[in-house]
Amino acid sequence: MIRVLKRLGTTAVVVGCIWFVVSCGTTLSGDMCGSGKMKPGDVCVSVNSGDTTTYDEMVAAKERGPRHMKIGAAIFAAGVVLNIAGGVIALRAEPEPQQPKA
Repeated sequence: MIRVLKRLGTTAVVVGCIWFVVSCGTTLSGDMCGSGKMKPGDVCVSVNSGDTTTYDEMVAAKERGPRHMKIGAAIFAAGVVLNIAGGVIALRAEPEPQQPKA
């Protein structure tokens, strides 16, 4: 059980960090296309993939960023709690009785 808590906790910490960082990038880049600021009606074309994104889609993604950052932070915090709980349970667990040596 302790291993499961610690593995879940570590996974949650990693996922929460990645989620938070990706959300920050979305929030910070917002309505930028490359190095230029987009205006209503503009379309951004990715040089690598050829995907297009409109100004409205960029703004919508930017507005979702803070909510996604909170979700990432909550996942991270849950991971920390799970790791702490695993440590506390491990400390409170009774040691296995030692067998007398023959």
